Amino acid sequence: MSSNLAGFHAPIRYGRTLTYALFDLCLHPEYLEPLRQEIHDNCTEEDGLVSDADLLLLDSFLKESSRLNGSETISLRRKALKNFNFSDGAHITAGDSVCVPLRAMGRDPAHFNDAHTFDGFRFAPKPGARRGIKYTENSPLYPYWGYGKESCPGRFYAAVAIKTTLVYMLRNYDFKLADETAPRTFSWRTTIIPRSSTKLLIRRREV
Repeated sequence: MSSNLAGFHAPIRYGRTLTYALFDLCLHPEYLEPLRQEIHDNCTEEDGLVSDADLLLLDSFLKESSRLNGSETISLRRKALKNFNFSDGAHITAGDSVCVPLRAMGRDPAHFNDAHTFDGFRFAPKPGARRGIKYTENSPLYPYWGYGKESCPGRFYAAVAIKTTLVYMLRNYDFKLADETAPRTFSWRTTIIPRSSTKLLIRRREV
């Protein structure tokens, strides 16, 4: 079951997350040079696999992009098998469906400073810290990949695939949105999906 979940979930997460990351690079071009410098300092031309330990800024950029652009508005869907009372007094009965508001949680100022502002290096290691908060990490406040024993087992594969693609794009291409004001997503039920009509202009870099 886990391998099937990984095989299904990782490609979907890969496509949407990569698209949103490219959108954010276009909307926040000030991150292009720091990310390219990090790639230059840590990756050779022959690298086919990205190490999380070496690309901490890119890891943080992806986590911030995902915080603001979750492909689902809700997560952790569960069906109650019996009646249950929450500590705040809320009550659910057997058969009820329960979930967490993933998109709203990622934009909650109670948990993130300047929650509606894109800060690409928000999760990077702070001065004196040994590590930041990794893209593949889960927490009760950031259940992007699920949580607990039901966390997506394909998240590590998806993260490496996304980073490897972004490294290739950042190293070899310049890109921008044809129209920064055009709608970039649409909603279907609880899912946020990139619009296929959104045009990205790409050209090979001259270095």
